[in-house]
Amino acid sequence: MPALASKIMVKVSSDVGEKCPLCDFFMKGSEQWQEACNHLLAHGLKCIHVGQESMHDNDGKLYHNTVAVFGK
Repeated sequence: MPALASKIMVKVSSDVGEKCPLCDFFMKGSEQWQEACNHLLAHGLKCIHVGQESMHDNDGKLYHNTVAVFGK
C-alpha cells in the first residue's frame, strides 16, 4: 500500500479561513475556497480528498461545509 503524505497535511474548509502553513497568505475558505485550494496546489501539495463535512450550529441545526485535504 502506498504511503500517504506525511510531511505536511492541510485542510481547507468552506466554513473558516486560516493562514497558509507554508507562507503568509491568508486562505479565506468561506469566501474564496477555490483560490485557497489553488494556492496550496501552487506550493506543490497534492489534493488527497474533497468532500463534505456536517456540523451542528449553536441552535442544533445541521449545516454542511465543503472540505479539501492536501498533503506533501
